[in-house]
Amino acid sequence: MFRRQRPIGRFIVDFVCLPLLLVIEVDGESHELEDVLKIDLEKQGFLEESGFTVIRLSSEEVFQGGDRLYDFLQSTIGDLESKYS
Repeated sequence: MFRRQRPIGRFIVDFVCLPLLLVIEVDGESHELEDVLKIDLEKQGFLEESGFTVIRLSSEEVFQGGDRLYDFLQSTIGDLESKYS
């Protein structure tokens, strides 16, 4: 269902589920830099204009997320499945 490191337009996304139009971006510390943040905002704008839902998570959230992160992702996926079925 999910694919890793896939191109969409001129951008590469971390994870994408095409049937649900869902993109998950996992951002490390470098994403706090002004130049990188500018690109991230441009990327997110393009993806949202293309119909994608974009979830941005920090690396820390992913590594420490546990059940709370799982529940959040499961809920989001459930909502999108309802929307597209």
